[in-house]
Order: sequence, then structure tokens, then C-alpha cells
Amino acid sequence: MRTIDWQKFKESYIFLILLAVLVGIISGIGAIFFRWMINFFIEVFYAIGPKLFSFMGRSYYIIAPALGGLMIGPIIYYAASETKGHGVPEIMEAVWTKAGKIRPRARVENNPGDPYHPGIR
Repeated sequence: MRTIDWQKFKESYIFLILLAVLVGIISGIGAIFFRWMINFFIEVFYAIGPKLFSFMGRSYYIIAPALGGLMIGPIIYYAASETKGHGVPEIMEAVWTKAGKIRPRARVENNPGDPYHPGIR
């Protein structure tokens, strides 16, 4: 049975361990923020919105998603054209057809609409 030399392990993997911890913390914070954004939009569109726009009646539930599309559409059309579509498949295709390169800006610009869509169900 082979034993592990912990001193060698500590020296060689300390950077990777710290990097993994940092990535985990940042991912956790991002997930919490993403969930908060989804809850925010659910609150806006299903609690505050109907009261604020009560004069529209039930048509509010059709107009609210349309307004969301009008807000997010120009961002995707003008700023992040390679991320047009429904999400992961289109981004994977953009990466594949452009030799593995995608603008960092495109990754950030596609994200504003992500928490909005689950919020409107």
C-alpha cells in the first residue's frame, strides 16, 4: 500500500486548492445573486405589477413579457449577436464555429435576460 507524502502534496497543490476555493466562493455568490434576481422579477411581475397596472386587467400578463422582450432584445441584437437564440446550444455553436473564441463581452451581455425569463414564467 502506498502512502501519501503530505508535505509534497501541500507544496504542489496549494495554488490549485486556493483557486478552487475562490472559484467556489465566487460561484456561490453568483448563484445567490442569480436566485435573488429571479425572486425580484417574480415579485415585480406578480405582486407589484398587477397592482400598479390594474387598469390593464388580465392583459397585463401578456403585455409584461412583451415589454421584457423589448428591453432585452436590443441588448442581444446590437451587443451580443453571437449569443442570439435560446442559450447554451447557440453559444456552443458560436464557440465551435469561431475556433473556440467568443468575445468575453458576449458572455456578460447575454446574462441580463437570464433571471428575467424565469421571473415571468
